[in-house]
Amino acid sequence: MARKIQAKKKEKEKTKAIRSRKASVKFEGVTKPTLAKLARRGGMERVPQVAQDYLKDQSEYQMYMIIRSAIIVTLSNNRRKITVDDVALASRLALGRELIGFRTRKQQRKKSS
Repeated sequence: MARKIQAKKKEKEKTKAIRSRKASVKFEGVTKPTLAKLARRGGMERVPQVAQDYLKDQSEYQMYMIIRSAIIVTLSNNRRKITVDDVALASRLALGRELIGFRTRKQQRKKSS
């Protein structure tokens, strides 16, 4: 009988879910092909290396500011998940303007009424 209880305990230990796994995020930043695509969309054929370095630094800095503001907004609302509304609000706070195509739900309600 003691063996059956021990066997059941071992089965429960094996089937426990891992809930505290941290996600590993690899962020390589803005790459050269990405900058080339953006430049072509803007009408440029070539982008000098000096301009690429400057654009890379500026875009990474702005992404950092938006993510930082989104985390602050999420934590101030006592939540652990960042929503699209948090990012839209954070972009308005960090950059002083909205991201194109992203409005908060409150702004959409005001516009429709």
